[in-house]
Amino acid sequence: MEKQQTKYSLNKRLPLFKIIFTLIYILLSLHNNNAQNKPFLSLEQAVDLALEHNNEIKNKRLDIEAQKYAVKSIIAAGLPQINASSSLTHNVEIPSAVFPDFITPSIYNVLIDEGLLSNSQFKPGAGGQAVQFGAPSQIVGTINLNQLVFDGRYFLGLKAAKEVVQMTKLLAIQTELEVKEQTMKNYFRVLLLEKNLTLLKKSKNLVSNLYDQTSAMYVEGMTEKLDVDRLLLSKNNIENQIRTITAERIVARMYLNLILGQKIDEKYELTSSMENTGFTSPASNLFDQKDRIERKILDQSILLNEMEIKGLKVTRYPSIYLNAQHLQNSFANNKPFEGLGKDWFPGSLYTLSLNVPLFDGFNKRNDIQKLKIKSEQLDNQQQYLENSLNMQYESAIMELTTQRESLVFLESTVNLTKKIFETERTKFEEGLGSSFELVNAQNEFVSASIQLSNGQYNFITKYIDYKKSIGKL
Repeated sequence: MEKQQTKYSLNKRLPLFKIIFTLIYILLSLHNNNAQNKPFLSLEQAVDLALEHNNEIKNKRLDIEAQKYAVKSIIAAGLPQINASSSLTHNVEIPSAVFPDFITPSIYNVLIDEGLLSNSQFKPGAGGQAVQFGAPSQIVGTINLNQLVFDGRYFLGLKAAKEVVQMTKLLAIQTELEVKEQTMKNYFRVLLLEKNLTLLKKSKNLVSNLYDQTSAMYVEGMTEKLDVDRLLLSKNNIENQIRTITAERIVARMYLNLILGQKIDEKYELTSSMENTGFTSPASNLFDQKDRIERKILDQSILLNEMEIKGLKVTRYPSIYLNAQHLQNSFANNKPFEGLGKDWFPGSLYTLSLNVPLFDGFNKRNDIQKLKIKSEQLDNQQQYLENSLNMQYESAIMELTTQRESLVFLESTVNLTKKIFETERTKFEEGLGSSFELVNAQNEFVSASIQLSNGQYNFITKYIDYKKSIGKL
């Protein structure tokens, strides 16, 4: 009987175990789904994601592929061009040609010479004979070959096209660097806003608790209405700051997703920290203008302009082309299509054509002069770019050093305001201080902490600018 009761008791508890296990399974599933919907994302992962999915980078890489096919098109222009064609002609009425009557005058001249006729009896040149040439129908099949033998523009154009591919690659690299810079700065901006939001929320909790306590004390007649109003004002100010930064954080996250090439509502858990960036002190021997992508692009522009000038000059040289043709003809007999295609009559020929430019109205000379003026402009740009890159490097070093010194000051300010806040909190808890003094101390501490966060973000952006200035981003 006891065994039966025990068995019955276990059976009665079994549904409860199922419910517990089901709840655990649901909670774990929800946790896994949340983890999948909000994956972790470090700074390095964010950069890699942007370089792979950013739409601007994708288009630049497609430009490279398009330019590669442009080179192949130029190569193809120098290969034999073979075309086949066929035509069918049906002469509904074979056209006629009229020839002069050269037989009759010959006969009459003999008669005149023999004295059988007089000159007055014959007028030369009168009349003619209509003759039809052609077949009722005709089929023609033709194979035509064109081949470039020599043209200076082709070989120089092929080389220039390859340099255009190189320019496209440099422009793609420039876009990748810009996207990388935007990703890093916006990643840390999201972290900055989230950190400041956390500080404000902690401050709001303290002020809200003080406000509730002071309101209760006011009801009991233990404090003044002024203290309640001051706390309410502080509470409202903090809530307004929270709303503003919350909106900024949402926009910053959407913009970060846009740079990463993701949906703007995609959720990520950012795992990198503003404090542990791994950024090292700048070294003075790393700067070389040739490492800057802007310098590489300008040098490539100068090279392409020089090649364009050479391309115009070689148009003055002769060019030689070969054309070869083979055809097959088939003619009909007396009826329109009788015997058409039965007998074929071949024909072959080739032509070498030489083109020698003599005078073009000074058109090419004017084009060359325009390109030479462009060369002078590029030289001026190069001088300006050299000075600009030097200035960017020097200013980046100066701003980074200044920001590092500012961080030391901000850290000491935070430590000082924290010490004051802790002192005021102890006095308040012991009944020796007022809530107004405590809130002021806390506001100063939170304000100093936010300034420190902003200073850390500014230091990060200055360091990114420094890495960009030396071409090592």
